[in-house]
Amino acid sequence: MFWNRSGVCAPALCVVLCGCNLVVQTISEYGGEPIPGVQLQVDDQPWVVTNAEGRASFTPPGGRYTLRVLQPTDATSASGRRYVTWDLLEIDGPPGNPVVLQVEGTFVPHRQVSLSGTAGAVTDGEIILWLEGGGVVSGGTATTLVDGTYEMEAVQWEGGDGRKATLHALQRNGAAFPATHYLAYGSAPVTLRDLAGTGGRIEGVDMLLRPIEEAAVHGELAVPPALAGQAYASLSVKLAEGWTVVGLGPVAGSFDVSVPQIPGAGGTSMSAWAVGSAQLDSEYGGQLRSVSPGASVAFDLPAPVELLEPADGTAIGADTVFRWSPHPSRGAYDLHVQCHWTQNGEEHDVNYRELETELTERSLPVFPGVEIPSGTSCTWDVAWREVGTGSFSVAVLDRQSRSSVSRVRTATFR
Repeated sequence: MFWNRSGVCAPALCVVLCGCNLVVQTISEYGGEPIPGVQLQVDDQPWVVTNAEGRASFTPPGGRYTLRVLQPTDATSASGRRYVTWDLLEIDGPPGNPVVLQVEGTFVPHRQVSLSGTAGAVTDGEIILWLEGGGVVSGGTATTLVDGTYEMEAVQWEGGDGRKATLHALQRNGAAFPATHYLAYGSAPVTLRDLAGTGGRIEGVDMLLRPIEEAAVHGELAVPPALAGQAYASLSVKLAEGWTVVGLGPVAGSFDVSVPQIPGAGGTSMSAWAVGSAQLDSEYGGQLRSVSPGASVAFDLPAPVELLEPADGTAIGADTVFRWSPHPSRGAYDLHVQCHWTQNGEEHDVNYRELETELTERSLPVFPGVEIPSGTSCTWDVAWREVGTGSFSVAVLDRQSRSSVSRVRTATFR
């Protein structure tokens, strides 16, 4: 009688009878390695620092709650330059327990290795290779020769020695996406080893490519006027280790895509997006859809919101109210503010990665120990995501959603 119909311990009695506190885990957004030392807060409960497994426990809030993340980092680069950063989030607590958050992972130590072997002779087109699993953050760059041998340099991964990964190989013709056709596929297990911590080499990772079938998917793309720049689409396949992009290129209006039927694949998805211009601070709108072989899929890209105030280039501070236009569709907004300065030859960065709200205005929250000097250069923008789509920082493998990001504005902190 103390459990609900889904088998989850009833919140009011959870601590006393079940011991099922709310658990939040922080992992690297790149390789998934647990991140210790991140400060977390649920509502007005005391701040808790994540342990070696990246975990922190809280009294169950019993309903909707606010989750705050304060991630301080003090690191020195290989060149001796010091970086002091603060990554901050304030989001609506996502459902489920435990909650897994993807946080800043730039400064997580990496190991590195090179791979070589054979992937089968190339009689048509090209062979692409990629490494998945085992905390891999960079699959390296692979060159496949006509005789089928390959060299994959600078494979990097997070975590310890002996991690298990899988090397994949996919043969495709030379046509640019979306006209790409897929011919054969193979894979091989790899144990990543870098005992000296200085980079190593693994030879003889050979694969046998076998012919595969294809399926056709038809796409229709609708782009709002605000996103008058180039539109793109990508095709991803879900393998055991996660989603992998197997094709990407510019599209417009109506297009057809061939989907490789890889043995053991757990699904296929397509993303479409467009930008307002080629400028880095341009607007963005995108949509992710799952697709079935032989089906048609329509993309209706959402327009970005319009920033209202403060005006571009003006001063901001702790009391500034950031405002923007409402999106025509239901959803949530994320205010993003980033400020950077150099002090005594050291790089400092405060990044409010995600400040969530359902309103069309937001101020900067106060985080303990975080201060921005007067005169610091900052930027800000606002993302929109449709109703039912959780925070961008929550680790979700299968996410269907529409989202957009506004143009970036500059500011000076006072």
